[in-house]
Amino acid sequence: MPGRKKSPKILPTREPTDLDVAWIAGLYEGEGTCYEGKNKSVMCGIYQKDPQILYWCQEMFGGSISVNRHKTPERECNIWNLGGDDARAFLQLIYPFMSARRKLQIDKTSFRSFTGQVKNTRPAMTEERRVSRAAMSLKEKMVESQQYWRVNNRANYLAYQHFYDAKKRGVQVESLVQETSE
Repeated sequence: MPGRKKSPKILPTREPTDLDVAWIAGLYEGEGTCYEGKNKSVMCGIYQKDPQILYWCQEMFGGSISVNRHKTPERECNIWNLGGDDARAFLQLIYPFMSARRKLQIDKTSFRSFTGQVKNTRPAMTEERRVSRAAMSLKEKMVESQQYWRVNNRANYLAYQHFYDAKKRGVQVESLVQETSE
C-alpha cells in the first residue's frame, strides 16, 4: 500500500566529529535535498534504500526517518528528515563541503536566518543509560528513545495538546499564554 510511515522525531544522542560532518556532507551531496516548506520552514533530508546509514545520521543530528511506501517493494525508500532550526544548523555545518550546485539549492532557502525560537535542549546522556543502550539493537534503541522522550517531555506534550485544543475551540492564543504563565 503506497504512503509514508514516519517515525517520531528523535533528538541527537552523540556529537559528530569533523570526519563525521565531512562524510555526511558527501552523503548529502549525492542523495540529499532541501526546500522551504510552509511559512518559510527549511526542510532537508537524505534518501537511502538501506536505513542503517540514516539511523547513524539521526543519532548525530536528530530528526525522523520515514519509509516511503510504494506498490512495488523494490521501489520503497527510507528518508531521514530534518526541519526548522535543526535543518538550518545542519545545512550551515555541511555548507563548506558542498559543490556549487548544492550551494545554489541551499541558498534558495532561508537557511541562514534562524527563527530564534528556543530549541528543545536535552541533558547529556547519563552513563547508566549509555551502558544500558550499548547492548541494544537499533530498533530497541529507537523504542527506548521514544519511551525516554515521552517520560521526559510529558509536560511539553500536554501543554502543546492544551494549546492545540484551545486553538481548535477558537480561544485566542494570547489568553492561553496568560493562563499558563500564572
